[in-house]
This record gives sequence, structure tokens and C-alpha cells, in this order.
Amino acid sequence: MASHAEVMRLVGELANSVALAIADGRVTPAEAHSVDRIAAGLQQVTSDLRGSLASIKALGGVTAGLATGHGED
Repeated sequence: MASHAEVMRLVGELANSVALAIADGRVTPAEAHSVDRIAAGLQQVTSDLRGSLASIKALGGVTAGLATGHGED
């Protein structure tokens, strides 16, 4: 599920961004804007993931696996 991968990528990016913003004990407006932009992206991809999960539930489940990217999916 590509949506899960994107959620995980953005979670890491958000954690890093927050850590950098609070490292000096002060969050600037620019840092808050940066963190908020990432959080908004995370909110969107989380919504996409939930949509995918709703489809899976409606289908009664699907086969899951790892894609190699070499046409062997």
C-alpha cells in the first residue's frame, strides 16, 4: 500500500522537523509554518490511507505483498 509508505515517510519528516524546531527551546513562526506544512501533508495522506482501507473492507480484504518494482508484482 503506497499510502502507508507515504504516511510513514511523512511521520519521519514531521518528527525531524519538530525536533529541529524545538532544539533551541524556541519555535519561530517560520519553523511553525514548516512543521504545519508537513502536518497538513500528513493529514492528507492519512485520509488517503483511510480511503484505501475503506475500499479493502468493502471488498472483504485483498492480497498484500511486497512489490519489487521489476514487473514481478
